[in-house]
Amino acid sequence: MSDKRVKGSSHRVLANNKSRVDSSRLKQGSPEKGASMGEAFERKAAQVLAQSYRAYLKAHESIAVSTEVSLHFSYCKVEVITRDNSEYFYIEAQLDCEKNGIDNPLEALDECLDFANEHLFDYFAADRITHLAPVWQSFEANKRLFLVRAERTSPSVDADTNAFLAQHGFGPDGEEL
Repeated sequence: MSDKRVKGSSHRVLANNKSRVDSSRLKQGSPEKGASMGEAFERKAAQVLAQSYRAYLKAHESIAVSTEVSLHFSYCKVEVITRDNSEYFYIEAQLDCEKNGIDNPLEALDECLDFANEHLFDYFAADRITHLAPVWQSFEANKRLFLVRAERTSPSVDADTNAFLAQHGFGPDGEEL
């Protein structure tokens, strides 16, 4: 595999969609909850990322993107999903606009998507190993302070393990039932 960075692909998604973004979406959500950029935007972002990482994706894998934007923050989640539920990876990135000196939440979303894109590349280049934790943590990049988390799991193995534990009187966290 080539070590060629695909940096900038998330910028193309926003650049191609900004004119169609309804700014009223920013006012729909509460400051705590925000609003999605919409299914069409998220589908297009996933297509751009899938195209960029097609050499890394297995035949039964797809990429999904979800977004949330408010006047105060922007958030994105990028998922690599298998049809057979054997593997699942996600990365989430959030930027607080005020703390990072960002006036336009769409700029913050652009930076969140770019951050996720960079770490998705690192994940694939490192044989699908992530160095980010599954709990929210602060992460500084490009002079911005992101809240991020990422995790790789095997949902089908987890389900089999939980069923085995239940058969032997234990819950999913190992506590006795």
